[in-house]
Amino acid sequence: MRVDSGGIVPRSRFNAAFINNLGDEWRMRMARAILPDETMADIRLEVDYTRARLEDEPETESLSVRTDEWLAKLDETEVQLKAVEREHARVYAGLTGANRSLDAAVSDFADDLLTAVKKDRTSARWLATLRKSPSDFNRQDFAVQTSAVRGWLADPQDEVLVTHKDRLETATVRSENALRREAALAARRGVVWQRREALAAYVTEQRDALHDDLSAIARAKKLGRSWANTFFRVSQRAPQPPDGGGTGGTGGPSGTGGTGGGTPT
Repeated sequence: MRVDSGGIVPRSRFNAAFINNLGDEWRMRMARAILPDETMADIRLEVDYTRARLEDEPETESLSVRTDEWLAKLDETEVQLKAVEREHARVYAGLTGANRSLDAAVSDFADDLLTAVKKDRTSARWLATLRKSPSDFNRQDFAVQTSAVRGWLADPQDEVLVTHKDRLETATVRSENALRREAALAARRGVVWQRREALAAYVTEQRDALHDDLSAIARAKKLGRSWANTFFRVSQRAPQPPDGGGTGGTGGPSGTGGTGGGTPT
């Protein structure tokens, strides 16, 4: 049986692709959207950079407190995410152990049953339980495998099955418990994903509002159209000027990403 040990599954990056395809002129006028599948570390880096820029400018130093709530919500979501990640490790460790235990119990039962039927896999006794080779049986989906063994144990009549009943029962109960924990984890992962979506939407909304306010300050103080963009990190891209020179961006503010200029993400 193959145990799927995948973590929280990210959603489509359609929004990012859509924004990136709109072109630099449009994107220069807004902070990029934060996506739910971004790591907490990447989102924190975005917030820390913006906070540092706000604290560094005399015109915006008082605005840095606006990021306090961003960081608080980020911390809360990160705690929940780490708790689910720890639970994920425990659940899949339990599934692996339960699966190995059930596989071994089924294989030993099958060996004794095969001897009892003199290796005749067409006999009624064999077909009453396995219907296939032990290896094929154990390669089934874990939930299907567990359910099948539970069915054998509902009313065991074959003497070989009766002999192996206690071991099979113990392994089946362990497997059923592991599967219940996996189902509970799936529900928790769904809740955490919703919280990640809410965090991404909140930070994006707050960044957009901050960008609007910074643009208003820039207009009032004649600081230039790109000034507000410098409060948000940009991608590292190596532009190609006509002379072939220039260096790539360094993740700095818009318009200062190396000698060739940066581009907002």
